[in-house]
Amino acid sequence: MSAQELERLITSFRDAGLRGKGAKFSAVIQKARKAAQALGDQEDVDTPTWRSLLRFYLETADVGALLHTLTRPVPETADVIFTRATVLDFVTRYRAALDDTHALVCSYIAGRKSAVAADLCIGTWFRLLLLPAEYNSSRDIWLQTVNAAAKEVESRGLSLLLLPDYMIPFTDRTHRFLSFHTHGVEPKTVHFKPSDFPRRVILDRGGYSGWSTLASAKFENLVVPDFDAVDRFYEEHREQVLHSNISKYNQKEVSEGVSLPEKYVFVALQVAADRTQSLARMPMLEMLDTVVRRFKGTDIAVVVKRHPKCQEPTVAARLATLQAAGIIILTDDSIHQLIPNCLGVCTVNSGVGSEAIVYLKPIYLFGEADYNWVAHRISNFADFEEATSEFEPRRSVSDMKRFLYYYRNVYQTDIDEALMLQSRVGEAVFAAEEWRQDPLLVPSGRDIFSRSREVLLRVLGFSKR
Repeated sequence: MSAQELERLITSFRDAGLRGKGAKFSAVIQKARKAAQALGDQEDVDTPTWRSLLRFYLETADVGALLHTLTRPVPETADVIFTRATVLDFVTRYRAALDDTHALVCSYIAGRKSAVAADLCIGTWFRLLLLPAEYNSSRDIWLQTVNAAAKEVESRGLSLLLLPDYMIPFTDRTHRFLSFHTHGVEPKTVHFKPSDFPRRVILDRGGYSGWSTLASAKFENLVVPDFDAVDRFYEEHREQVLHSNISKYNQKEVSEGVSLPEKYVFVALQVAADRTQSLARMPMLEMLDTVVRRFKGTDIAVVVKRHPKCQEPTVAARLATLQAAGIIILTDDSIHQLIPNCLGVCTVNSGVGSEAIVYLKPIYLFGEADYNWVAHRISNFADFEEATSEFEPRRSVSDMKRFLYYYRNVYQTDIDEALMLQSRVGEAVFAAEEWRQDPLLVPSGRDIFSRSREVLLRVLGFSKR
């Protein structure tokens, strides 16, 4: 038995659970339990084995075995020290909730489907706790949101259950549910996910990207302050972004020495297997071909940046062919180098499209996104040809700035603003239940976040502008 085999079994039982295959889930997780026991019985374990054991005991919320594994002697690297501290802090904070989670998992392993007895369930990605220190974005956003929800639940005298994502298909949906990185309008459910901007979370009843309620919201329903406040925010935010080279993923340093064409459109690619690609009106590589076709024979170049996490061979092959033929310019420069100087940004639904709002650039969207309202929505070549006859944003400068204000300050929440985050989580989770009980209370657009902001302003003693 090896750490690699245990990892394979973990992946297998998680996949069976996510697919709702109860018999296979039970059989594989029992094999994984025996494998973990065998590896744990070894007198010495190396670091990869130690990490695999931690992952199994985290995934199954087995606190006793987890604490024992944490104290096993392995080389004290910075990564090991960080992992120990992170996991120990989490286990200490949520010991009682984890014991309940473990009991639920064990009941399913034994073939008994115990009812979920909690006022709020939170979808858990325990594996995020094992990420190295430098990969802190998703982990911190998930963890801080869980902490905020736990505080809100405690303040209301309610109970909490940490529900592993692979267990969701096996549970009833009568409980309130705060679900991570998911989508779909369901009773009592609010989804949360990292936004396009570091250390900010999105809470939404529909999900994220084109599944979000913001994707179909009417702008007149989105409450923003007067234009002077919007304009001040815009100037400060733009300066912050430019000065810090901020983006969801690390960017190369902006440099004056980078050579770019005088006139070009910027195509931001994504991970081909990302589930948001199911929302594409035109598949990603077809979008690229459409852009290439549109500007062939013109003085406008096509500059393309591949997603930093894309490893799809067909994407690599297509880009290599186009680059070798001199049809595209392939780059890994910072988006803050590429967006300011381009004529427009083309994407299926990448977060780069929303970042283009900061530069008031035309956005050509070939899929569905939460920033639909400010983008030209493209379905075919004719749409794209017409929309690029002149390079103009879909909305006025004033409207784009107002949308950006709403997007950053109301729709998204800074996870480092603990009081605001707790208020937003509480309002989102408990208001969602009220709306489901009485459809007449369902607000239009994103009023849930407007309401949350107003509540917090009142709590702090401020009136709304």
